[in-house]
Amino acid sequence: MINFEYPEDQEYFTNLLANRDTEKLESDFSELFDFENPAIKREKFNKISKKVLKKLLDKYGNECQLKIHEDCSKVNKFEPDHIVPLSSNELNKK
Repeated sequence: MINFEYPEDQEYFTNLLANRDTEKLESDFSELFDFENPAIKREKFNKISKKVLKKLLDKYGNECQLKIHEDCSKVNKFEPDHIVPLSSNELNKK
């Protein structure tokens, strides 16, 4: 069950994603929402970061995926956030 902190948020996303159908929001879109505390997510991630970084580098190569600065890939020292930003929540979904 999706547990929004504010009813207005639930209403907003129900209207946006599920055409005002709360059951559809639950069944079709619940995987889009992750309400776990970010500090807890970071702690969990730090425990597995070296393993994750190796997999990401194998998949994406030594190229920064953030592309914030043009010289970033030239440094050749990456953190996992450079390959798949934690803020994207992509790793948590997989």
